[in-house]
Parts: sequence; C-alpha cells; structure tokens
Amino acid sequence: METLTCQACGQRFLPRFYCPDAKVESRHAFVPSSILVDNAGAVYTFCPEHTFTTYALVTDEKPRPQPVLLDTLLRRLDSFAFRLAIEIEGLRWRFFSRQ
Repeated sequence: METLTCQACGQRFLPRFYCPDAKVESRHAFVPSSILVDNAGAVYTFCPEHTFTTYALVTDEKPRPQPVLLDTLLRRLDSFAFRLAIEIEGLRWRFFSRQ
C-alpha cells in the first residue's frame, strides 16, 4: 500500500478512491494498491475489480479539528522570535564589521 504525505503538515495518510466516480449511485470505495500521478499532477489509480481509471478521492467523513488559539499564538511567537534573532544577528554583524 502506498501512502501520500500532506505538504502542509507532513502527516502520511492512505487515500481511498471511488469507482467509477463519486457522483454515481452504484459507486464503491476501495484502497488502491498503487497511486499514480498524471501529467497535470492529479492523483489517480485503477479499480482492482473493474479496471476503471478513477480520480475520485473519498472525502473524510469526520470533521477536521479547528486550530486552537494557543497553538496559533505559540506558532506566531516562535516565528517572531526566529525573525528577531536573525535581525539582531544582522545588526551585530554590521556593528562589528565597521570597527
């Protein structure tokens, strides 16, 4: 089984696909044995039962957790501290390079 990695958070997941399409009432969900990417960058696979090519990913039925205010503040504070350290180092470098 191949897994995909989220580019935003780095978490790995195992996608499921619909065969033949998400809009068809007689569709079924399956876990693919291989995941392919076409020339346009879209992810697709083949249904093992019907040999259809499908691009229809199954959506997650569970709601995604909302970001917690504390996590957002800590992430911004960490980013601010990093940028401040870079700025201070630049000022220090300019000060000592003049002497």
